[in-house]
Amino acid sequence: MSDRYEEITQKYLQFLDLHISDVVSGKSQEFMELNKIASELFL
Repeated sequence: MSDRYEEITQKYLQFLDLHISDVVSGKSQEFMELNKIASELFL
């Protein structure tokens, strides 16, 4: 796999872990849609 692909995958998984923790803890009210996550990751 390309380095860029691995970088994007790693950033996505890190972001998703944090976001799920935020939802579970009540810090965020709901899960983000994929297009919002992509915007947050600058994709």
